Amino acid sequence: GVANTVAATLQGACFKIFSDMQTKKYRVLYFKSVLFQDVSWFDLQEVAALPAEINDDLEKIQDAFGDKFGNGIMAFSAFLGGFGCAFGMGWLLALVMCAILPFMGVGAALMGKAVQEVQMESQSWYAKASAVVEECLFAMRTVVAFGGERRELQKFQFALVQTRRGGIRNGFKIGLGLGYTTMIIFAGNALAFWFGMTLRYNDQVNPATGRPWEPGNILAIFFCVFTGSFMIGNLDPSLKALAAARFAAGRFFQVKENRPQVQCGDVDGRKDLESIENFELREVHFSYPARPDVKILNGLSLEISRGQKVAVVGES
Repeated sequence: GVANTVAATLQGACFKIFSDMQTKKYRVLYFKSVLFQDVSWFDLQEVAALPAEINDDLEKIQDAFGDKFGNGIMAFSAFLGGFGCAFGMGWLLALVMCAILPFMGVGAALMGKAVQEVQMESQSWYAKASAVVEECLFAMRTVVAFGGERRELQKFQFALVQTRRGGIRNGFKIGLGLGYTTMIIFAGNALAFWFGMTLRYNDQVNPATGRPWEPGNILAIFFCVFTGSFMIGNLDPSLKALAAARFAAGRFFQVKENRPQVQCGDVDGRKDLESIENFELREVHFSYPARPDVKILNGLSLEISRGQKVAVVGES
């Protein structure tokens, strides 16, 4: 009991401290990577939703590497120990009970896919809702001046409705997978008791011990496999958290590995210019990354001398 208490305390504390330290590093690197991106990168993003997306990604990473990571390791160890003891006491009965594992894997795969779809879809619509709120509060005077309160409210409600609909659809998938897995567990229990009692009534010899099957061995094998199978279920929250963290970390590394062409975050190798006597543009073509088919500059040539005042005025 004392050893169990100490081990559980160390598990909860160590993994929590580890996740907090990692999240702190991720937070600084994430902000630094975003801060030194080129302006063209921001043109392809919903800037108002970036703070909410970054915070959501970091929370998923912290959640996955905290208590759930430790619980996952504990569940996996109990799974290996339970099935190892079961095969040691009577591999024939344990092998029969293992027939249900492929069917349980199908249910776990269905739930994992549904959870991944929930993460991708809900984050997308919540980001749009967050962007509506950020833009509305930032330009509140403009919204009120043009009477756009109801229009902004409708945009926000539409994003939330889409999120709720996606959550309901994927909730049915998760429920279906959970019900299917529970059905397989009960079917496996029935199979184990039927096969075990058949071996006992027919006085069959246990290949692992060389003696006839005894009710105590049958129950011990059943509970070992039952415990291992139960721990497979406890692996599910950890695997879901790791899948969500994997998706969040993918977004982080996508930003981090996107090397800017103009900004110099690590080493600034640009040469210092003491003075500029003349500035000239020759046949400059430019279009925004979000609208590559609309040309803003079409062969612009311009020369500006030192001390000269020049104003460039566009249509807007």
